Amino acid sequence: MNNTDISIEPLLREFLQEDKLIFDLEKAFTKSVSNKVKLALIKDVLDKSRRNIGPDQYYAYNEWLTILLDKILNLGESEPENAAYFSHHNDIREIAIRNLKSARSNLKICMFTISDDPIAETLDECYSKGVNVRIITDDGKIFDKGSDILPLNKKGINVRIDSDKSLMHHKFVIIDNIKLLTGSYNWTRTGADINNENMLVTTNNKIVRAYKKEFQRLWMEMNPLGRNGNGNGKK
Repeated sequence: MNNTDISIEPLLREFLQEDKLIFDLEKAFTKSVSNKVKLALIKDVLDKSRRNIGPDQYYAYNEWLTILLDKILNLGESEPENAAYFSHHNDIREIAIRNLKSARSNLKICMFTISDDPIAETLDECYSKGVNVRIITDDGKIFDKGSDILPLNKKGINVRIDSDKSLMHHKFVIIDNIKLLTGSYNWTRTGADINNENMLVTTNNKIVRAYKKEFQRLWMEMNPLGRNGNGNGKK
């Protein structure tokens, strides 16, 4: 998998001035590297970036360093094209977040309930970066204690809800029209930390297309959620 990040050079130059180190880092982001190489890159970043911190830049430097070290540690990491995960064996919240953050163009989300803040923060981050995020959810869950639906909607993310007695009980997300996450896992703290849950990740074209068709059907049938929390927004 190509790990090239088109924004990596501006990020590197915020606190690095050494052209050779920047070149080595940019090269590393185009291929898989060993843990030994990752550790060497981290050492160089720590040694050389601290020279360039201005007197009022410590908070900005800490944020920059956190982002860059996370990118270095995850070099070459990618989810298998088809894999099953289980809550008591895998960190399914983190796996879901990594997949969501991989979105470049759109996220089609059909989720019974969303109340886990790290997931909501990831969706907001994706939306802020220009990813087209659309959410279909159950109308009976948007006013639950801790629900993140209304805050996400108020930030501009388009949300549609059902308007009948049947539950919108799906739990799936389509990433960039090529990858599907689905299973029993609701995006709640209980779902991630306590329950026995499962999540399937697949890029099987036939399966992804079937879920895209279902998402589009529901999107056309359901009501837009107004910014005030009602279901009377215009389609």
